[in-house]
Amino acid sequence: MTNGLMDRLAAANPVETVATPEAELEALLGDVLRAPRDRPRLRAGARRGVVWLGLAASVCAVLVATVSRQATPDAAARAYAAVALKRGEIVYTRYASRSVDASGRVTNLEHDETWSLPGVGYRTVLSRTLPAKAAGRYDMAVAGKVAVQRLPNGTLRPLAFSAQLAKPLLPGSPFAALYKRGLVRQAGQEIVAGHRADKLTMQDGDAEIVYDVDPANDFRPLLVEVVTRDVRTGAVRGTTTSRVTAYENLPDTAGNRALLTIRHRR
Repeated sequence: MTNGLMDRLAAANPVETVATPEAELEALLGDVLRAPRDRPRLRAGARRGVVWLGLAASVCAVLVATVSRQATPDAAARAYAAVALKRGEIVYTRYASRSVDASGRVTNLEHDETWSLPGVGYRTVLSRTLPAKAAGRYDMAVAGKVAVQRLPNGTLRPLAFSAQLAKPLLPGSPFAALYKRGLVRQAGQEIVAGHRADKLTMQDGDAEIVYDVDPANDFRPLLVEVVTRDVRTGAVRGTTTSRVTAYENLPDTAGNRALLTIRHRR
């Protein structure tokens, strides 16, 4: 979800080696990202499949299954309310993302943390392992129309501000935009990494999007999958899947606002 921006930053300066190894990110995402979204029906109203998902350095078994043909009533509206940006709250998100091409080759693998305060600015710390030419740890902060990056040696440098930097890339942003256009459809329930999730689907041009949310956690996002297809043939061109591990609203306090600046080390 951040390929263009991170490629620009990679070209701007060399970066340090990623602290999170590729194998660990692959374990975090796991085979759950390669499982079909729809499976043959085993019995009326239920489909089941077993996949593996690693959390940090461990691997555990989880189910990815459609457990009901109907999502929670008004799931889309509640999911939109969960990610609608509100002034006076800092949104914190953390996710691991993987992209594959038409042949199934992994083309992008990264881990992202973002703190965002609407109307003020945001900070993103991203660790990328693939592609190799852009591998590294990026720490960028944007306040108003001023953008800066912390270099591997700890010094700061300004970044040229552009429309691409104006807003943070949050996992709920595409869904929120399409919901406001009335393009979201409820498509049953799944179990994602041990969570019963409401499945929402939408179409955006050549992109098919699956957006899984957790009704037990205020309908916050759990998994976002974007499949792009050739508009002429319908063949899959690529798939990007993001496993959301945190989506929190923090109060706008001095301590939390400090998280928006790259001078605050993590």
